[in-house]
Amino acid sequence: MDYFDNENLIHSFANIRSLQIQTIDYCNRKCPWCPNAHMDKDPGNRMSYETLDRILSELQSVNYDGRIHLYLLEEPLCDDRIVEITGIVRERFPNNVIYLSTNGDYLDTKIMVKDLFNAGLSEMSVMHYDKANVGRLQKYSGDPRIALINKDEMGDCWYNRGGNVDVTCDFPVEFCEWVLQKLYIRLNGDVILCCSDYNYEVVYGNLMKQGLMDIWLSPKYKIYRIAHYFKHGHELALCGQCNRLKRKEVMSGAVRKRWSFFRPSSAV
Repeated sequence: MDYFDNENLIHSFANIRSLQIQTIDYCNRKCPWCPNAHMDKDPGNRMSYETLDRILSELQSVNYDGRIHLYLLEEPLCDDRIVEITGIVRERFPNNVIYLSTNGDYLDTKIMVKDLFNAGLSEMSVMHYDKANVGRLQKYSGDPRIALINKDEMGDCWYNRGGNVDVTCDFPVEFCEWVLQKLYIRLNGDVILCCSDYNYEVVYGNLMKQGLMDIWLSPKYKIYRIAHYFKHGHELALCGQCNRLKRKEVMSGAVRKRWSFFRPSSAV
């Protein structure tokens, strides 16, 4: 039995429980631990409504019922259409969790929190890295839909974003589940490796040219999927430089169980 044949992989798409959609390729900050700090990006580089419609149509075609994260390698509130886009997504996906993560700089200045939630946002995380934001954002601390995350609460392990940031992390080499249960979509429709692929080096396909399931079944996607399942991700482009592969907790029992039918007696 071929555990990675197309029939099994079609069923496996149900394992995708969250996806990220990039509406703008820009961040207003230059945080030292983020590769964006060293990149010259254009705030006018935004997703077209045509591309958004195509992405949502493809997700509807496979009855996607997981989480939709309206950000990817960017600051989502730099896109002044984010409230409108949230409403468009909510209209098409009335029952999905819609989530975004922001640095909080533009909350209640450029973008109103109440407008985001009124448009259909389910949850929001605010990463506040300096004292300037703390007082302004403290008023949201009692709202269960909003998580305020301090830099001191981020944990002791800062992984290196696919080798794009000079940090270290000492854990036994394990597995990265992102290629099995997450999806990452750029503003031009490219489906990329993950949220550590800051230079967009690994592209599985483009939703403006291919169907979502065609991309999911593509040879390149299969190579990455199989390699990670059998813990050979360190042999792949980009993954080989990423120390997130060394975090022993990422291959959880729940992930293994969902992919249990992909368990041949020996590696392929």
